[in-house]
Amino acid sequence: MFDQSPDCRSGLGDTSSGLSSWDLSEATPEPLYQRMADHAAFPDAVRSMATGCLELSATDRAIDGIFKDAGRYIAAASAAAMSTGVTLAGLKRLCAKFGMLSPGRAAAMLLYLRYLGYMSLWRERPASGAARYRLSPTFKAAWQAHLCVVLHAAGLIEPAARQVPPRLDEPAFFDCFCRLHLDCLAESMPYWDPDMAFARVFLNRHAGTQIGWTLLVQQGDGAFPHPGPLEVCKAALARRFGVSLMHVKRLFAQAKREGLIRQDDEHQLFLTELARDQIRFLYAGQLVQLLMASARTLAVMAPRSELRQISAVPIGLKRESGPQDVRFRASGRPRAAKPRNGP
Repeated sequence: MFDQSPDCRSGLGDTSSGLSSWDLSEATPEPLYQRMADHAAFPDAVRSMATGCLELSATDRAIDGIFKDAGRYIAAASAAAMSTGVTLAGLKRLCAKFGMLSPGRAAAMLLYLRYLGYMSLWRERPASGAARYRLSPTFKAAWQAHLCVVLHAAGLIEPAARQVPPRLDEPAFFDCFCRLHLDCLAESMPYWDPDMAFARVFLNRHAGTQIGWTLLVQQGDGAFPHPGPLEVCKAALARRFGVSLMHVKRLFAQAKREGLIRQDDEHQLFLTELARDQIRFLYAGQLVQLLMASARTLAVMAPRSELRQISAVPIGLKRESGPQDVRFRASGRPRAAKPRNGP
């Protein structure tokens, strides 16, 4: 998946620094992903992201439900990008761009987000049109906490990204970042392999994303991801993430069949090179997308000092259109959604 040759790594090491250098300009994102995976701080950044998300899962049962699998995450990210109100048709349309949720599951996720208290009815369905839902302050606070965690990790790669978290409490800035982050995720989808084994076994399975994080945070001889032996207690994982022991056993059994995990004669578990390569690719992509969204948001949003000057304009004066007029766009090719049971 990555070219691991010394020549390739040395060539990428000369890339210019700064947030703008992480914005996608290549025909494919793989050079940026390679550059990210070769960064000296990449292991610490991924472990920081995984550790922070696990801590949020442990303290907030609602966000814990969102983190269960990639489909739920995409549904929540899509809702966060709809600052003018969430509609069922709009949520289905955005989720379809990622090919992870069928229209039926997207509708179930709308009900699930309402069940969590993350959105409420804003406007009843009119004679012509759709019912519209507003994101609750609880959801915005939880999503902001999540973004602060992952942006802190991205800041280990590019310190300029640390400008973003302090401004997420500004409604316009938060809305803009959420739209552009989803935009960056959508742009990566044409290069996403839906049959990637690690994604199918861990990211798309209930609680699999969280179980995967517990593997990423483990450290050993300095190699990343840690090849093993892995510290895995299936019963503890089942209790921690609210799933059955049989569910966890089936997940690891499938991981063995897919060639992601091997077991030695002493029953110790190890990540295979296939798993380690796919993990590097997937999480390099996530960090690149965060830096891309940070660069684009800071480019279109006025600094705090300028916002204070704008707010001081006397009433009656007309102000030019500003960053609040940024519109969500998604250039990724839609993929056919595969039906999936449950939200």
